[in-house]
Amino acid sequence: MFSQIYFIFLFLIFLISCFFPKNSYANNDLWNQLNSGWPRSIEQGLSTLPQPMSSDKSYILIFSTSPALPLDLRSPDHLRNYISSHVLDFNMSKMSGGHFMVGWQCKTPFGVQKGMTGLSGERSTQANILLRNGWGLNAYLAHFMDGYLQIPRTNASADSTPEEISFAEDLTLQWYFNRAVEDQTAFSFFVIQVDHQNCARAQNFVKDFTVNSRNPQRNFSILASPERFEGGGCITFAETFLKKAGIFLDVLPNLWRHMRIDASVLGHGRVDSSDRPIIENTDGNLEPVPSTRIQTRFQPSPRRPVSIHELFNKKWAALPGWESFPLSIMDPELFILYFRELGEQIIKNQGDTADRSNIQRYFQARRSLQAFHANGADLVSVFSKIDKNYDLSYGGNAHVLAEKAQQLYSQGRVSRDFSIFRFLHGYGILIEQK
Repeated sequence: MFSQIYFIFLFLIFLISCFFPKNSYANNDLWNQLNSGWPRSIEQGLSTLPQPMSSDKSYILIFSTSPALPLDLRSPDHLRNYISSHVLDFNMSKMSGGHFMVGWQCKTPFGVQKGMTGLSGERSTQANILLRNGWGLNAYLAHFMDGYLQIPRTNASADSTPEEISFAEDLTLQWYFNRAVEDQTAFSFFVIQVDHQNCARAQNFVKDFTVNSRNPQRNFSILASPERFEGGGCITFAETFLKKAGIFLDVLPNLWRHMRIDASVLGHGRVDSSDRPIIENTDGNLEPVPSTRIQTRFQPSPRRPVSIHELFNKKWAALPGWESFPLSIMDPELFILYFRELGEQIIKNQGDTADRSNIQRYFQARRSLQAFHANGADLVSVFSKIDKNYDLSYGGNAHVLAEKAQQLYSQGRVSRDFSIFRFLHGYGILIEQK
């Protein structure tokens, strides 16, 4: 059973790490790669618009896929209960994390520039090793020093075979879309017009993050700030990009969950002078966990190992007077809910289309949290919908986001045009200024 818990816990790491195959480029070449165009799948999708996008306008792109298993971040113990309860119903073939990627089309003095990327990392199952060696929740909070920026653009030629194109684009949206179909999860794709200055700010953020001498892309961690060039995760990298682009500014603060965690679940062990965790290998020798640094912001007292059994059999929420630490984390389910609510508002008011019923089904797909509750000698599976009311007792972020999605559409009808286009086997939304 504990091995199953370990896999569930590793799923959370995948959610934040947006695990993906290896890809690395020298920093002096990386920016040119990222800024050299869009994946073919995007170009093909946007070609289905009734009117082509203007090369005189600037746009930003946001692409997201939901986790295979919805994540419950309403409180520390919701998270703990969610992980442990799913052990009884977890299908390992479904283990995949969500992901967020961003892109741009910026009109500059040097012409139109396009690009796309996402931040990824934790490629050597380091969290697996930490969890098995008594690091407790520190396995989730560690800095994974194998992070990288993805290059989602195909170099396949026009006469390439479908297999060659598929291979060339396997670090792109197509891969994530295929996983979404396989896992029966959702993805969203928004293209939003912004002014040239804000597009340049977002583009320059990615460039500065790429070429910064601290090499922040290498530090993959939910505790690191992309805005301060410390590192980050896929969702925090996307959030910073959107802030620089000047969009969703009233939405982004509501995507964060703020918790106080009992410090005794952190777990600790031997580290070297560089804060690399040291473990005993199968030969009995001591060695560091590869590409990993233990966070030093929060330190339990006393420092001691925390077993998997202890980690999942005690409360994570700190009581008054207990030693605790504050944890702020972006909730991907809230991001996904906002995009879904916005999509619903748009398709409700788009008039009749030949594909209207399919579009409605796509945007109205619901996600549900599953938990197991004791009922006598039996465990009963209970589903609760992730909708605008699902966290009313825990801050009500979802309700606020649903209202903001409705406001954006209602207030934007005077100044914005909303268009729906085919993208892969789903739909994307284009929002332009009139």
